[in-house]
Amino acid sequence: MDKKNLVAALMASGLLCSGGAIAGFINESAPAVPTPVAPTQAPANEDKPVESKQLEPTQSLGKQLSETSATAGRLVEIGTRPASVKAARGKGSAMALSDVVPAVLPTAFHADYADVSRNVPVSWSGGKPWPVVMGEVVSQLPGVVATIDWTNQTITFGMQKVRATGPVSANAVPAAARWEVRASDLTLRQSLMRWAKDAGWQVSWEVKYDFPVQLEAAFGGTFEDAVEQFTASLRTSEFPLLGCMYEGNRVVRILHYGDKKECDK
Repeated sequence: MDKKNLVAALMASGLLCSGGAIAGFINESAPAVPTPVAPTQAPANEDKPVESKQLEPTQSLGKQLSETSATAGRLVEIGTRPASVKAARGKGSAMALSDVVPAVLPTAFHADYADVSRNVPVSWSGGKPWPVVMGEVVSQLPGVVATIDWTNQTITFGMQKVRATGPVSANAVPAAARWEVRASDLTLRQSLMRWAKDAGWQVSWEVKYDFPVQLEAAFGGTFEDAVEQFTASLRTSEFPLLGCMYEGNRVVRILHYGDKKECDK
C-alpha cells in the first residue's frame, strides 16, 4: 500500500489529528524504518492451555452463567513469562477451585476470585508447567477468564462479557479524552500499552509483529472507543488487527483480524 492510499484509509476511519498532523501509522515502502518489527515483550505462548471437558455448572454459578458466554474458560497472560517455570505436582478430581489453585500456583502468587465461585468443582493433573495445568483447570469453568499477571504475581478470575471491537455506536457519548500516538512511543504497541495504563486496563498483545510510529496522531472518546478506532485504522493494512475487550478483567487482547473467532474463547 503506498503512503497516499494509506493516509486516505486512516482519515476515513475517523482519526483525529492534532496540529494538522496526518495519522500515517505504517508506510511499508519507507526505507528508513523496517516493518514489521518484533515487539520487545510479546507474551509467551509456547505452552497453550489444553481444554478439558467442561463440568456441569453448580447451582451457585447459575446466575453468573446466565449472563455470560457458555464457551470454555480461558487463561490470559500479561507481562513477561520467566524463561523457565516450575511444574505443578499432584492431581485431584472434583475438588473445590479454591483448593486447587493454591496447589498449582507458585507460593509467591496471590489469587483473586472476584465474582467466580470458589467452590465450583474442578479436576487437575500435574507433571506439566503450572500455567498449562492452570489453563486446563480454567477451561472447565464456562464463561470465566483468568488473568496471570507475571509482573505483580497474581491470578485474577472473572466472569466475562466479551465483545469484539467494531464500529462506534452513533448513540455513544464518549468521555472527553485524547489518546495520543507519540513519536516517543516508537511503536504502536507501546502507544496502546500507555493508554491502557492510564485507563486502568491491561494489554495482551498476541501478534508477532508491531508497527513503528511514523507520524503523531490522536484518537478521541473513551479508551474502548480509542481501541476500536486504533484497530480499524489498520484494518486495510497488510497486518490488520482485532481488539477483544474483556470488560470484567479490564483486559484487551490484540489479535490478527483473521482470528476473530478467538474473541469468543
